[in-house]
Amino acid sequence: MRRLFLITAVLMLLAIPVLAHESRDVEPYILVFGLRNEPALTGERSGPELFVYQNNSGERGDRVEGGEFQVEMMAGDVTMTVPLRPAFGDAGHYVADVIFTLPGDYSFHLTGTIEDNAIDEVFNTADGKFGPVDPATDVHFPVAAPDTLQLMETITALQQQIGDLQARIETLEAR
Repeated sequence: MRRLFLITAVLMLLAIPVLAHESRDVEPYILVFGLRNEPALTGERSGPELFVYQNNSGERGDRVEGGEFQVEMMAGDVTMTVPLRPAFGDAGHYVADVIFTLPGDYSFHLTGTIEDNAIDEVFNTADGKFGPVDPATDVHFPVAAPDTLQLMETITALQQQIGDLQARIETLEAR
């Protein structure tokens, strides 16, 4: 009984990341798209991932190998395109490594081919079918470290202050 409980618990934990992904029928496939680590956190390795299944009358069939995909990621007006590669030892699973630097919603434009079928789909975290990127400070313990954006803003402010001080020194030296 105890062994069955442990096996069930482990299987449920393994299934959780896929549950946080968006499933979409794209005949003759079912695409399951999301972020590799959910919740995705700023400054942590994550990235888009895709599972491709045969569509058996609306049910997931066998995973499909041999696809070639790329994802254009969009955050506001900033874009970046990354190729998806087959995940090692996991048929029909395609991944890319990304470290998101800002929290918030992202859009993902997936394009490619599989078995001579063109794929062209847009997925968006704002739809609520999979989560946005959360600030890593949400899980920092015991003290939240500053995030990248805070550090960049602080450095910019310090550079401005240094420039102002240098200008004052030059003015004083000129007198």
